[in-house]
Amino acid sequence: MRSRCASRSPRRGSLESEILLLIRISSTLAHPDPKSASSSGQAIDFLSTLLGELMHHLAKISEMCVSKNPEDTLGAFGLGSCLAIILYDPQLRAGGILHSLLPRLSNVRKESLPRQEQPLMFVDQGLPLLFKQVKALGAEPKHIEVYVVGGATFTNDENDLFAIGLRNFVTACETLRRLKLPLTAKEVGGRISRTVRLHVATGRIVVQSGGKEHELCK
Repeated sequence: MRSRCASRSPRRGSLESEILLLIRISSTLAHPDPKSASSSGQAIDFLSTLLGELMHHLAKISEMCVSKNPEDTLGAFGLGSCLAIILYDPQLRAGGILHSLLPRLSNVRKESLPRQEQPLMFVDQGLPLLFKQVKALGAEPKHIEVYVVGGATFTNDENDLFAIGLRNFVTACETLRRLKLPLTAKEVGGRISRTVRLHVATGRIVVQSGGKEHELCK
């Protein structure tokens, strides 16, 4: 589990243009040719690492990042069926992002997973932990805004074994209700990969897909 505030000096200059360029390059690798799957996977890993440097805090799968440093940008890269959940307190100007792979820990045998990866890999386990960490920064639950991005799927049947994206979103909604956190805005479903960024200073949330980007509004 990764929970960090700013520990690096923020990079200046063409940060946004560098991020967009890398995202556009990575979009060509989202569906690699089987013959070059290995090299494409390595390239995606490299881009993920570099994006983490540019964004300051990149939540990879089964990770979360939190911050109240106004110079920070938090992000999650390459969201297919995975779900990114963002909690943000606009009054404190602090927030966090979770990148989960699967809906529920109860659906998977614990012994089949590395112990340290279990909680944040799952929406129903990771979201309460993110909530706890954001509150530890000083966020007030009544002020927290919730944004959900990702959950791509190829079916509309949540009982379908392969409808991971849809099941991730349904589980997120159930967990939010349990935590008494209303959903502020979402961009989920479809058959596309997404990248999302949270600008801690302003609460601005930017979603990128297909080489284009837009702001996720309330």
